[in-house]
Amino acid sequence: MSLTAAVQDLLNRGDIPWKKVIVGLTLGQFAFETYLSYRQYRKLSEAVTPREIEGLIDEETMEKSRTYSKAKLRFGLVSDLFSLGTNLAVIKYDLLPRIWNAAVAVGQHMPAFLAPASTISQSIYFALAIHLLTTLQSLPLGYYQNFVLEEKFGFNKSTVGLWVTDTVKSFLLVTGFLVPVSYLFLKIIDVFSTGFISYVCTLLLVLQIVLVALQPLLSAIFNTFTPLEDGELKDAIVALSKRVNFPLEKILVSDGSRRSAHSNAYFTGLPFLSKRIVLFDTLIKGSTVEEVVAVMCHEIGHWKLNHILQRLLVSQATTLFTLTFFSALYVNTSLYEAFGFFVGPNPSSDSARVVVGTIPVFVGFLLFNDVFQPANAALQFIVNLLMQRQELQADEFAKKLGYQDAMGSALILLARENLGSPDLDKLYSAYHSSHPSMVERLRALQYKPAKKQ
Repeated sequence: MSLTAAVQDLLNRGDIPWKKVIVGLTLGQFAFETYLSYRQYRKLSEAVTPREIEGLIDEETMEKSRTYSKAKLRFGLVSDLFSLGTNLAVIKYDLLPRIWNAAVAVGQHMPAFLAPASTISQSIYFALAIHLLTTLQSLPLGYYQNFVLEEKFGFNKSTVGLWVTDTVKSFLLVTGFLVPVSYLFLKIIDVFSTGFISYVCTLLLVLQIVLVALQPLLSAIFNTFTPLEDGELKDAIVALSKRVNFPLEKILVSDGSRRSAHSNAYFTGLPFLSKRIVLFDTLIKGSTVEEVVAVMCHEIGHWKLNHILQRLLVSQATTLFTLTFFSALYVNTSLYEAFGFFVGPNPSSDSARVVVGTIPVFVGFLLFNDVFQPANAALQFIVNLLMQRQELQADEFAKKLGYQDAMGSALILLARENLGSPDLDKLYSAYHSSHPSMVERLRALQYKPAKKQ
């Protein structure tokens, strides 16, 4: 007997109180993340300016940064409480089978070729219903975040109309991917049963590649991109690209200022093919040429050091790890039955009970994510620590090319303009952040400004 089969037999027991287990794990996850936020809030309240940036950022900006970071932490707590309450209500009132039955009932009014006749087609209607409800649930908090929190600190540049349009576009785009990907995911498991892992990993790898290839088209749905004008900045970026053999195709400027005062820069493109550099207009307006080039040198460092490939491999490894555990749990009928889903020939008239012909794998994946929370948290630590290490390596790459001072001043400028917290609690950072704190990066760069900024 394989290890997977042994785990299946161990967990597929009627005496396991699955609802209580998932409630306990959900509360534990909430308590753990709240504790991390408390640690960061406490660090901010100490109001200590790290010696690495003394005199580089004025005290008024430092205090505003702390206030902004605290406000985001409080908002995060409210958001987490809202999600916790929703999750507990779903469990207590058996909302999953009710949503399933409602989604299938709606599907019955669709044309015959779209009717939810099989468990797979019913699962897709259920997935769409969950997607719709999740989107609607996020609207009040999303509105507050943009038009109250970000507005208060001068970052929101969007309008209600633009925000609504973006929300609708995002919903439709996700829907466009959700339907075919869900169908392929469910069909693969239906055909290959517990031997589905390698096929689903391949599906997700192909999806990642497709999304990278489509990113220019998808980004253009939300933002306008214009070629960077000829001049000193363009010449400097082109020269840098030639210096490190970066396959540059074009340099574009994004109108990020339409929505936010935050700044950013990145490049897109499939491995081994030409790349597009994208600069936010907010970054160009607030930085010197040398600082922008230093930021791009950092980004190109990720390419030069094969970080993109490494991240892809890590993504595949975590997917393999997750699916291995999922394969041991998704056939667990006791788990489904605890949440009102039964496999059998006769439909149920009870709105809090679903009877389907085959195992509802999509429901199983939702429940598995709840059970898998502790392992997910551990994976998040591992992945973030790897990402932070890569960020320091990319900084070192820029330093070796002569951009030590420009990279340091760019980090300070970005922190000042974006009100980023310059110093983070170690545990909070390891769990929540893919980037080291600004202080850690300045320390690694051994940045010593010639004069106060």
